[in-house]
Amino acid sequence: MEGGVRENFGNVVVEAMLAGRPVMVARGIAWDQIDADGVGVTFDRSGSDMAEALAKLKSLLATEGLAARCADYAHSRYSPPVIAEQLWDRLIQFSLPTTNGGALTA
Repeated sequence: MEGGVRENFGNVVVEAMLAGRPVMVARGIAWDQIDADGVGVTFDRSGSDMAEALAKLKSLLATEGLAARCADYAHSRYSPPVIAEQLWDRLIQFSLPTTNGGALTA
C-alpha cells in the first residue's frame, strides 16, 4: 500500500498496522518513532537508504509476535475511543478559563 504524496499523516499506515503488518515510511511525516517502537522502519528518500530500510524490514518480519504488536500499537494510539479521548482532553484544555498567568482552573 502507498499513501498519497500529499497525505501528511498516512491513514494507510494505521490501516496496515491494524491488519498486523509492519510499515515502511519516509522520515519526516508523522511516523519517525516506529523504528524505536519496533513496528516498522523509516527511510530517507534515497535509493541507498531505501535498500537499507528494506533489509531492516526483512529482519523485522522474522520477529515473533510482530503482527500482534503492530495491531496493538495502532489500536492503542488510533482507535476511535483513544482519538475521542485525546480530542476531548484538547477541547477541555482550550475551553477552560485561565487565571494566574495562564494556569488552568476549574
